[in-house]
Amino acid sequence: MEIVSAKFPFDVIVNNDNWKAQSEDIQAVLLSVADVFIRHFPENQFPAVKVYQENNGPPHIIFEPTEEGELQIWLSTSGTSWSQYAYQFGHELCHVPVNMGGTTGKNAWFSEVLCETASMYVLKTISKSWREFAPVDGFPARFHEDYFQKLIGDKARQLPAGKSLGQWYVENAEELRSKPVNDTRNLGNVVSNQIFKLLIESPDQWSAVRYVNRGAKMEDKSFEIFISEWHVNAPDKHKTFVKKIADLFEINLMSEQEIMDVLKKDLKDKADQVKEQLGQKKPKEKEENEDPASDKKNRQFARALELLDQQQQATAQEQSQGQEQSQGQEQRQGQGQGQGQGQGQGQGQGQVSDVLMEAFLQQAQNMRAERSGGGVGSGQRQSDTGQPGTGGEGSNPNQRLEVTEPSEIGELPDLKRMTAADWAKLPPKMAEKLLESQRGGMSPEFREQITHYFRILNERGRKKNTPSKSKK
Repeated sequence: MEIVSAKFPFDVIVNNDNWKAQSEDIQAVLLSVADVFIRHFPENQFPAVKVYQENNGPPHIIFEPTEEGELQIWLSTSGTSWSQYAYQFGHELCHVPVNMGGTTGKNAWFSEVLCETASMYVLKTISKSWREFAPVDGFPARFHEDYFQKLIGDKARQLPAGKSLGQWYVENAEELRSKPVNDTRNLGNVVSNQIFKLLIESPDQWSAVRYVNRGAKMEDKSFEIFISEWHVNAPDKHKTFVKKIADLFEINLMSEQEIMDVLKKDLKDKADQVKEQLGQKKPKEKEENEDPASDKKNRQFARALELLDQQQQATAQEQSQGQEQSQGQEQRQGQGQGQGQGQGQGQGQGQVSDVLMEAFLQQAQNMRAERSGGGVGSGQRQSDTGQPGTGGEGSNPNQRLEVTEPSEIGELPDLKRMTAADWAKLPPKMAEKLLESQRGGMSPEFREQITHYFRILNERGRKKNTPSKSKK
């Protein structure tokens, strides 16, 4: 919903709530408050607002417009307490130039200070304007003056004797910056009393508040940087006023270049933190992508499976021809899934066994060495998965890849998880070494990779072992 610009000079719609007062009177009072405040913002036209009654909390403003396009202001008052209407409405109206479209962060308390100052300012001002014209009957202008005097004269709003605002702020900065604004209003009121003195003398400086929250976003921005940004962003006609506020806090304003240097450093620090967090969140993925050992593992497995597949294809051809050959050839075929299918298959399986066995034993040695304190070599990052990547090189068991050095393929399979069919596919010598190495106590890091290999090998064995129909 687009925000609707107010009708000149300002547009206030009062919702039909249980105000216990005439909506027309409420509207007239609020328009008189708006008149003495928005006149100091000649370069801006304020948006229209719709005012609601708040029964369960403090007054507040909602910048999300209504269906008709007005901003929402909620007041926690009723009846004909016109000074209270003015006090609350002046505060919320000030949030429009101070906060709309800006940022605050840990300096949000200062926005509340400025808006509290606006409350006192409108009360003091209408206490004079109502002498000439009162928008409602039966409420003398002096009632606004009395209300104002009670506020500004409150002992809780006064600086401790002998302390400057700068000294006071140093003592209270942590609480102001860390607690919610509703919990620090009493502290903020002390500051409002001091700033009010400046603005009642120079009301034309009110439009300076439009630039107070227009600085760069920074998570832990210091109040010094916050005020210095205000000074840099403010037009020349407001710089003297902002400098006076800085002086109240005994702040040495930073130059634009100094601010830029601080912001650049903050951005660099954030970038470094992000890099560090990403490195902590995805170490496994990074290592799998960058560790050449992972590539060796995948290549070695693919090559071993390829050799097995080639040999089984050759065996299948021999089987189809073996139906017409001697009993010795039939016996050789029957032993194909055990100790080998003749000399040719024995050589093929021997290649597979040698490749895998050397890799298995090498990995077992590596893992035992790391557990005993060997760790990884200097300048290397330890890979903590050993799992093959999905969809990458080596993930397809039929992919043709060159044979690499048989190192760091993975650990031996879990004997408890191996079936009789798995064992039947291993040559006796390899099975013996598997048992022997397993007794050394392998870790489970690479079990899944090897189990995947045996699963594929088992499936292929079942397919190849299915007897083909003899031709008639």
